[in-house]
Amino acid sequence: MQKRFLQSTLNLKSKNSAEKARNPAASEYFLNLYEQIIQNSRDVLYCLNYVDFEIEYLSPSIVDLTGYSIDEIMQLPRNEFINIIHPEDKEGFLMHFQSIKNNSSKKNLSFEYRIKPKRGINRWVNDSHILIFDPFDRSEKIIGNIHDITDLKLVENALKRSRERLYMAIEATNDGMWDWRLDTNQIFFDLRFYTMMGYELYEFPGSYDEWMKRIHPDDLESVQDQLQKHLKGQSDQWNIEYRFKARDGNWVWVLNRGKVFERDDNDKPLRMVGTHTDISLMKEVEMALKQKNEDLVIAEGNINKANTALTEVNIALQQQNKELERIFNQLQVSEERFRQLAENTEDIFWLSDDKSILYMNPAFEKVWGRSRTEIIENPTLLECWIHPDDKQRYRPWFDISTIEHQSACLEQYRIITPSGEIRWLWSRRFPVYDSNGKLYRVAGIASDITAQKRTEEALITAKEKALESDKLKSAFLANISHEIRTPMNGILGFAELLKEHKQPDTQEQFIDIITQSSTRLLHIIEDIVDISKLEAGQLQLKKDAVLLRNLLHDIFNIFRKQQEFLGKEYIKFYADIEISNSETYVLTDGDRLKQVLSNLLSNAFKFTDSGFVKFGYRIIEKETIEFYVQDTGIGIPHEFQNQLFKRFQQVDNSNSRKFGGTGLGLAICEGIVKLLGGRIWLTSEKNKGTTFYFTIPFVEPAIQSLPVQSNAVSEKTMDWSSKTILIVEDDLINLEYFKVLLYSTSINLISASTGEDAVSICTENQNIDLVLMDLRLPQMSGYEAFEKIRQMRPKLPLIAQSAFAMAEDAAQCLNFGFSDFIAKPINKNTFFNIVRKYLA
Repeated sequence: MQKRFLQSTLNLKSKNSAEKARNPAASEYFLNLYEQIIQNSRDVLYCLNYVDFEIEYLSPSIVDLTGYSIDEIMQLPRNEFINIIHPEDKEGFLMHFQSIKNNSSKKNLSFEYRIKPKRGINRWVNDSHILIFDPFDRSEKIIGNIHDITDLKLVENALKRSRERLYMAIEATNDGMWDWRLDTNQIFFDLRFYTMMGYELYEFPGSYDEWMKRIHPDDLESVQDQLQKHLKGQSDQWNIEYRFKARDGNWVWVLNRGKVFERDDNDKPLRMVGTHTDISLMKEVEMALKQKNEDLVIAEGNINKANTALTEVNIALQQQNKELERIFNQLQVSEERFRQLAENTEDIFWLSDDKSILYMNPAFEKVWGRSRTEIIENPTLLECWIHPDDKQRYRPWFDISTIEHQSACLEQYRIITPSGEIRWLWSRRFPVYDSNGKLYRVAGIASDITAQKRTEEALITAKEKALESDKLKSAFLANISHEIRTPMNGILGFAELLKEHKQPDTQEQFIDIITQSSTRLLHIIEDIVDISKLEAGQLQLKKDAVLLRNLLHDIFNIFRKQQEFLGKEYIKFYADIEISNSETYVLTDGDRLKQVLSNLLSNAFKFTDSGFVKFGYRIIEKETIEFYVQDTGIGIPHEFQNQLFKRFQQVDNSNSRKFGGTGLGLAICEGIVKLLGGRIWLTSEKNKGTTFYFTIPFVEPAIQSLPVQSNAVSEKTMDWSSKTILIVEDDLINLEYFKVLLYSTSINLISASTGEDAVSICTENQNIDLVLMDLRLPQMSGYEAFEKIRQMRPKLPLIAQSAFAMAEDAAQCLNFGFSDFIAKPINKNTFFNIVRKYLA
């Protein structure tokens, strides 16, 4: 369905379908192009059938967003699919998509909601979509784009919290705030301003002209003059008193303080921010006092009038005192509000002058783990607890000089708590001016951002690991492709040459090459299977009594022949077997032990062009056996030695590397050695050689005996003309191999390609003496066929044959009830030894 959607899209986008039909290559090109674009989009692209909301297409980025695969989501019923949406957003989500038909304008619609991924935090997304008509199946569909806006939402929430704190601080001071954008001439007034003037919210437009026309005519010229001076940079701050017309028509005295906070590259002001304070009451008192003073001067010559004036002044002063007392009480309430805010916030808040810290809230002790009193008494102690690497970033909290010409000073640095814990702080310091516009204090806020920094570091580490893993996998895939194709080239190439060359000596040479290439390919496959089982924790051991002398002799003889094939007969090869321990048995998995030694010896011969290769063992205090493989090869640089036992790792991963290999051998060796209860390590010096060591526990078996060796048999010595064998095999090549293998025995051979046929043949033909059963069959498996045949013919021998060739696979078949097990690729001698047991 995914592919059909892309094809449909290509058809819709094409300007000339007839031209496309004449040129299918172009059609395929654009289809692949669209598919690549969609496959690599970070946004999720989708297509829904609007009638039943069946998902017709999802782009791969849905996996990164939700943690669910495309198949998981597309197979979910609708009532379960909606559970991916956050519970609080489900109703709005359904209502939105059910009402899409009402979009008469046919424009793109969008909707924001949250998604609950399989793991991790909820994700905010913006879903942009449109309803279209598909002319191919004449149905309405919704096509859309889902964009992850979680980071944007987090930033919005952080800004919202910061804005709330600012509003709380302004609320505490009882001042209003304004923000003027000079490029648009728009002014934002906060709610406090409108309340102060008696207006309803946004009752008049927020613009410079609307602001100025409400200023008292007598004050307007002074206001504009001082404002222009500040805009031209002739004053550090705009600080002026004027009358402003309230909603009820009265004039309210305002103290307005502002400052330009943003200029363009030509120093032209772009933004100005400020506050306004209602000073009407103060002005009334001031004007009353001024008037009384004038009255006293006029009444200087008249005692009675002077006494009267003094009385009136006294009354006015009493009223003034009452009003000042009221103002003082209001200030106390405002101060208490500010104290509550500062005392209960999780951020550190402090206030300082140029010499000392005047105030610090309790959050300091929670974050720094130190006493406020100690710092207030000696502020310089702060620098002692700054991380040594961050001391240059830190500026003293009471240092006014570093903030004098800035609107704010932002810093990030680490601190060290008394317990030794390292924490990250985000510090912001702001200037505080007096009524004359002079900087005299610093207010600061510091937030603990340790958790955020740890998350950032974890994400960076995870990204680096993911990139490294991806790089290793890419190198491994390229390498394994090369390693598989190389022996395959030898097999296919020399098999083709066998058809052309009929001379016996040439045929024998070609067959040897095909055999060696096949063995090499089998080793590669076994390595891939082993590393997969090790990672899944499914590699099992089969422990038995192993005579170390015989094990080393077998390995020695194998690699003696391997030397000839490699053309390295000139390298000296030793097997070091302790004479005193030559009859020593140990309880272990001999096959896996041989696999480790063989891997290490293969590497030794591969990387050695002169000198010797030596391997052996020694017993340490009857507790541990230490094996070693030593060579005089090229050696391993020290910087690569710690990476050798990691999967896919090789000293040289380049395309021009001299030596082959999958990069899995040493990782498999380490995994097997750990399963055997030991450890593996190496010593190496570049251009001088390498020695690998590994240990296993020395456990003596209860009965020391050599395993029984089966004698090789020849099919030419056997006459099974009176016997009948059923071979159940769906692969024609394998079946033909069995026919050729058994041809000289004159056996009566019957074949079946399915489990059902095998059961039917065993039911009808009671003369069958033996069944060779492949385990992986179409429809009915070999296990199922075995159970049905065993119920009818309980004494009939059934031998399992499978490409699953591990010891645990054989054990599984025997435990299931099979008479015996043969692993593919089939060894001729092993095959005849097993079959002879049941036909003799």
